[in-house]
Amino acid sequence: MVESSPRRVLVIEDSRTAAYALRQQLAAQGMDCTVSHDLADGLIQLGQADYDLALLDLFLPDVVGLDGLARLKAAKPDLAVVILTSHDDAELAVQALKEGAQDYLIKGQFGQLLFRTLAFAYERNAVRKQLEALNEQKNRFLGMAAHDLRNPLTAILGISDLLVATTEGVLDEKQRELLRHIEQSSSFMVELIDDLLDISTIEQGRLDLRRAETDLSAVVSGAVARNRHLAIPKGIELVCALPSLPLRATVDERRLVQVLDNLLSNAIKFSPEQSTTTIQLDLVDGDVRLSVTDEGPGIPEDEQAHLFEPFQRASTRTTGGERSTGLGLAITHRIVQAHGGTVTLRSAPGAGTSFVIRLPLDG
Repeated sequence: MVESSPRRVLVIEDSRTAAYALRQQLAAQGMDCTVSHDLADGLIQLGQADYDLALLDLFLPDVVGLDGLARLKAAKPDLAVVILTSHDDAELAVQALKEGAQDYLIKGQFGQLLFRTLAFAYERNAVRKQLEALNEQKNRFLGMAAHDLRNPLTAILGISDLLVATTEGVLDEKQRELLRHIEQSSSFMVELIDDLLDISTIEQGRLDLRRAETDLSAVVSGAVARNRHLAIPKGIELVCALPSLPLRATVDERRLVQVLDNLLSNAIKFSPEQSTTTIQLDLVDGDVRLSVTDEGPGIPEDEQAHLFEPFQRASTRTTGGERSTGLGLAITHRIVQAHGGTVTLRSAPGAGTSFVIRLPLDG
């Protein structure tokens, strides 16, 4: 037996004959085996003792298919689970792995492979937990570092803003251009720090929403007014299409403002001069629909699937030399998901881009 094999195994198998055979095989390898003949009892056993691994039959008296796997993982997310079934289905096996199973064994075919599979499944699960712990540690460090950097950067930004506003006629144009460069760079750094703090909070599962009934028309109008100063230098027209009657939904207004600011600033960054960006709010099939549509260069299809991942950028470039943190869309996606909604995009090279958000009315 591999030294890192599981010591305590829960077998959830409705066939008493198969369960007895498994118990004997596992005991012969020094493993402590508990048998349940349905999922309900398996969940009870899982709550009463710590198990290194579970062997789960996909067809039980009280559950069929991958629902049993989902319920096991919901009860104990860190549990290594190996599917044990007579159903030889490659697509189902792949789906089981995607949903958290460590492996997929066909009854009557594994022989000595069983013990190797259990050992490897246990090892992989242990490595996964170590990586998750390291990732959490990284996120905490990132959050602390970003927090400590924000205060001095904010001070630099405030001082540079003041100097730009009060030195006209005192400094020559070259000196004022240097000040503007400091102002722009520190502004970008503060934006990056804020995004890093947000993504760190989200990745640690600490995105707490403060939901309240909110006038969405007012939120959209405010976002348009707030971002108009970015559009004016490029001659971009912001068109706001709102419903004739007030539209209210239960959302975290502060987070929704963040989503709209991200989408609007992105649209402006990638739009050509003298173009139009349209923000539309309406109700579709009982859901709120918010869309931001620009007339920019569009996003190649092969890049769209990864656009909502942190630090991902499309190959298209901003039209005014603006910089991007690569975090805005990832933050937007996670905020919308936390509201129980979806965000999708429609885009093609040369045809602009439209981001569409759908949110439930009641949050």
